[in-house]
Amino acid sequence: GADATLGGMAATGASGTTTVMYGGMRDNVVAMTAVAPLPAPHNIIHCGRNVRKSSAGYNLTQLLLGSEGTLAIIAELTLRLHPIPTTIISGAVPFATVRGAAETVRAAAASGLHLARAELLDAVAVRAVNARSGLRCREAPSLFVEFHGADTGDAERSAREFGVLAGE
Repeated sequence: GADATLGGMAATGASGTTTVMYGGMRDNVVAMTAVAPLPAPHNIIHCGRNVRKSSAGYNLTQLLLGSEGTLAIIAELTLRLHPIPTTIISGAVPFATVRGAAETVRAAAASGLHLARAELLDAVAVRAVNARSGLRCREAPSLFVEFHGADTGDAERSAREFGVLAGE
C-alpha cells in the first residue's frame, strides 16, 4: 500500500499490482545488508552483488527476503530501478466468466504485451464496488488493466492487442 516501506516489503517478500511487468521484491533486490542475532562482529551480513548473475556460494539475499525478520533484520537494500513509463493507458474489461478473464491475461503475458497491472474482480466484487462508490459498472467478472510504454505507440498497441485477445 501507500504506507509500505522498502524494508518491510523486502522482509515479507512482498509484491504489488505491477508485479506482472516489474516483478516483486525478490526480483528487484540486488544486494542487502542485514543484522543477524549473532555475537558481534559476525552479526553484520553483506549479501548479493551488483551484477546480474552469480553462482558463487549460498544465495543469502533470497533466503533473507521474505524471512520476516526471523533470520535477520534488513538494514540496507540495493534495488534494481526501472524507468518511469512515458505513457500509461488503463481500462476495465468485463467478461462472461472468470475463466475467460484469466485466459486472456495468460495469453497477454505470453504474447509479450506491455501489461503492467491486471486486477480481477468477480461479479460480487464489482457489485460491492458499485454499491460503495456509486459507479454503474456491469456486474460481471472484470479485469482492470494498465499498459505502460516507452512511448504512446507502445502502450496503445498493447491495449489494442489486449482488446483483440479479450474479444472486443
